[in-house]
Amino acid sequence: MALALKRKPEWLLASGVLAAQLADPHYQAKYAGGVPAGWEAREAETWTDAHLDRLCAAGVTMLGIPFFKGYGLEFEAETLERAAELAKRAHARNLRVGLRVTVGALVPETLLAEDSEAHNWLQVNADGQPCVLPAPVPGVRVKPCFQSEGYQRYIEKVCLRAVEAGADLVVLQDVCYNPEPDACRCPLCVSAFRERLREQYGPQSDETRAAGLERFGHHNFAHLRPPLYRAAHGLTPERLTAPHEQEWLLFKARTLGRFVGRLSKAIERQNGECAVGADVLRTTERAAREAGIDFSELLPLLDMAALPCGGDSCTAADRIHALKIARCFGVLACLPYAAGTEEAGGLRAEVLAHHPRNPVCASAEADDAGRAHVAFYRDRREALFDGATEVAPIAVYCDARSLALNANEPHAGLAAIERFLLERHLAYALLVPGQEESLPSYACVIVPEAECLSDGAASALKRYAEAGGGLLVTGLTGRCDAWRRPRATAALAECLGGTHPAAVQLPFGQGRVAYVPCVKNEPALADALRFALGEQPLCVAAQAGSFVVTHHRLPSGAQTIHLVASSSSAVRGLEVSLRCEQPPQDVLLFAPGQKPRALSFSHSETAQQASFVCAEVPAYAVVLVR
Repeated sequence: MALALKRKPEWLLASGVLAAQLADPHYQAKYAGGVPAGWEAREAETWTDAHLDRLCAAGVTMLGIPFFKGYGLEFEAETLERAAELAKRAHARNLRVGLRVTVGALVPETLLAEDSEAHNWLQVNADGQPCVLPAPVPGVRVKPCFQSEGYQRYIEKVCLRAVEAGADLVVLQDVCYNPEPDACRCPLCVSAFRERLREQYGPQSDETRAAGLERFGHHNFAHLRPPLYRAAHGLTPERLTAPHEQEWLLFKARTLGRFVGRLSKAIERQNGECAVGADVLRTTERAAREAGIDFSELLPLLDMAALPCGGDSCTAADRIHALKIARCFGVLACLPYAAGTEEAGGLRAEVLAHHPRNPVCASAEADDAGRAHVAFYRDRREALFDGATEVAPIAVYCDARSLALNANEPHAGLAAIERFLLERHLAYALLVPGQEESLPSYACVIVPEAECLSDGAASALKRYAEAGGGLLVTGLTGRCDAWRRPRATAALAECLGGTHPAAVQLPFGQGRVAYVPCVKNEPALADALRFALGEQPLCVAAQAGSFVVTHHRLPSGAQTIHLVASSSSAVRGLEVSLRCEQPPQDVLLFAPGQKPRALSFSHSETAQQASFVCAEVPAYAVVLVR
């Protein structure tokens, strides 16, 4: 079944967004403590006309304003009014307005004064204690129950208030569960969990009875409770085999999906041109599993999502994966406004390179490191960015079910494949279940460690290879069914000559298939990729330096190659070859803060390739081949 994606507002698709964010309200900052003297006056200055004028002069196109932080509509009434008034002044300056709404955290001490029923909205863990957030002070903010009808109606009202206040974008914040064992076990969640199992596996029909007997050995869920985890046992097990645990993990993800979907649809009904964003991409895919976040459940409901912004737990590969996942679902990936000064330039370059058509970046006003990148996009948008479409001969298939039920091999295998391609500067895209119709667009599809590959996906991959595609399979792919039960015969065994314990490379129909048992065997992986790919992709090499490459085509037919260097290494001795049927008129290198310069190039009519070299490449550059 093809993916059903949210309709995107026209204004959001028209061009990139440069967003400036205002700080959270003073009461939020004061709870955290350590607020310096005079902070409120400085914060108030950012709400003035003078500040708006400075943002406009810096090229800002959207203003992010705090709207609701979970303290209650009555407590935050002044903030809501200030936000609405500021939105009017921003619109008068042709600025779009994004209003931030905290939906995953509440402050009971103020909210209960407004609505005594709010105590029924709070998540409760297995020990009967509230599920609290660690910041700003442990215990002050509590997770709301995403099953609570009372809370859903309340926060829906808040979101509609944001639309009425003039929001062009409503950003939902803290959309997640706490990691186990601190996820909700309130009576509402227990009841909803039982009902979901009853609907699928209960005694009401022959079909559901048979499903219950096959999956659980019974079909009575009237007294079943969610799995009980303890801190001493750690988080959710890495490899989920028990159906009870599998269903609980999926239940949390679907609960979040329904919750966000309800808010997204309410906002769209109120104003079809108001976009919806959330902070669901600010964690790695493996960590998202613990937070109850399933990208395939949430991203189709959104227009924009925030990226991970660095730190010890987030690498460039994590951010690039997030950028590519966002593209899968047609979601604009937003660089968080909290990005540090030193890394801001590199982070903005990553966004520009991977989302050139509709990049979303934080304001350059607060830091010099990214100012040049913002000016570069603004000045060169028409020549280098508008209408760009990705050119990628390779697709990597991300199997959502495998990633959900096993936090080990599927995640490690996917990360290893992406790292392998990035290190070799091979352009690639990600595909997710529901996008199988796009398989013929790629010369090669890699399926890494997708142990729970569905029968439908396996059939689509077989047809793709038979029709002339190149298929590269690794490790555990297809060894289990959708519930992680071992298959008698692997799902893709027919393509690979029966069982496939050893590496193979075989023709299959009009195409090619290869199997590599271990993704850590990089020589074998490289050899298998050459066989499966069957054509010469964009070829990029350098004598020194670490960098990331993306390849795009503009509506004019010209090609662009974005080069983003690692902050710790300069790129020297760059050599690039790419498919080019006709000799280029010229090859130009563009970089922030620099004038364009022509690069020497050659063209081979026989190979239909153009080649060029560059002695030294700036930290971020775009090469235009036209």
